[in-house]
Amino acid sequence: MKSDSRLILAGALTNFAMGLLYCWTLFAAPIAAELNVSAADISAVPAVSLVAFTFGVNLGPAFAQRLSPLQFIVVVFLGSAAGIALVAFGSSIPAVALGFGGLFGIASGLGYGHALRMAQAVSPAAKGIAVGICVTAFALTAIVLAFLADSVIRSLEVQLFFVILSALIMATSVVVWRLSKDARLVPTAVAHDIGDMPQGRSEFLLLMLAFFSMCFVGLAVMANTSIILRDFGVSAMGAGRGIAVFNVSYVIGSLFGGRIAETLGGRTTIIAILAAQALALVSLLLAPDPLGVWALAIVSGVALGATASVFPVHLAQRFGSGNSSRLFARLVISYGAAGFIAPWLSMLLRNITGGYDHFLIVSLTVTLAAISPFVFRTRK
Repeated sequence: MKSDSRLILAGALTNFAMGLLYCWTLFAAPIAAELNVSAADISAVPAVSLVAFTFGVNLGPAFAQRLSPLQFIVVVFLGSAAGIALVAFGSSIPAVALGFGGLFGIASGLGYGHALRMAQAVSPAAKGIAVGICVTAFALTAIVLAFLADSVIRSLEVQLFFVILSALIMATSVVVWRLSKDARLVPTAVAHDIGDMPQGRSEFLLLMLAFFSMCFVGLAVMANTSIILRDFGVSAMGAGRGIAVFNVSYVIGSLFGGRIAETLGGRTTIIAILAAQALALVSLLLAPDPLGVWALAIVSGVALGATASVFPVHLAQRFGSGNSSRLFARLVISYGAAGFIAPWLSMLLRNITGGYDHFLIVSLTVTLAAISPFVFRTRK
């Protein structure tokens, strides 16, 4: 249907703009050079942005009930553009943290949730592909910019580059509004308390741990891919492509993870992803070379993408489809916690120890702690 196509395009464009959240590794070096600081000095910015993103996702349903679609779009895109503009004109680390981390982080979380609500408003037959396209668009931004940003930033002043990004975000808002202005978006349903369900809170806490584990490794790699590859001797151009490889893997995980979970079952799929993540971490620990870094980027990208597709399926299988959306929003808290800890912790341990072994050991410990209950716990 034509209305479905318009909504899917509106959701995809929204998430494509919000996907700048996953581009920090491309921005870190030029921003650090502009501020005359090291990349490690601003490594906390992606952590702030991911926590703010989580806050925005969970704040979205309340905003959606109080604001009209036009007002919501204005809040999302004006907040995003203002955050990027503050990066352009800010001359200090706090200004960059407030702009990219705070304003843009919250706005991108609101926008991400709004894009998924648009995807849920299409006809039932198109919902699966609509959600897949919208989630994928969030990762496509970094793939596209990975091939453009290096040459574009080099040819433009950093300030001008971010001013252009801010203007493009505002231009996108007009297109999104025109595409979605006649849509009736799905209201947020209220989930039953998980404590009243047969599976209870214990199983949900295990899911939060598994979700946290995938996000912990994935977000650390995503935020610092280029830096890690440079440290392992990869050229600047090759390291710049690292985020593209990560995000292509993310797209694969988000597109196919849900379908695999429907076929194999959510529990089996989660175990397989965590096992692959553990294997990639062990391989890099035993043989620290660029090939191992690329392998970890691919596996962690697939795992992070799968969090957006596998877990909703598993939640629907175990807790009922009527509860999956709200429960998934609760799982996103794990995303925010991982985003707050992992990016800066990986750089902190690197600066203290001169390498990544300690962070790999921490990541492996978290992964094994997450997979063990799934393997040894008897399913009821």
